[in-house]
Amino acid sequence: MPKSLMLIGVDLGADKEVLEEVRDHAAISEAYRIIEDESEMYSIIAKVESDTRDDLDAIETKIRRIEQVRSTLTLEIIEGKRDNESRPLQL
Repeated sequence: MPKSLMLIGVDLGADKEVLEEVRDHAAISEAYRIIEDESEMYSIIAKVESDTRDDLDAIETKIRRIEQVRSTLTLEIIEGKRDNESRPLQL
């Protein structure tokens, strides 16, 4: 099951409304407002869990179609290796 973190940039003042809409999506297991950096690009972070890469693409498209969403950046989580043993990243 692919897991990803999605950073979401929204119109000024729309973060609470968009956050609620993002949280309503079945594939979003967690979503939070975050403090924006100096570039003010992203104000929401969401953890996405999908069955396939195609499902992740569909989720990204749905989030991007929310009217107040300006941009997204999706970071796919991969397993890390330590001591010759593969372990999933725990968030």
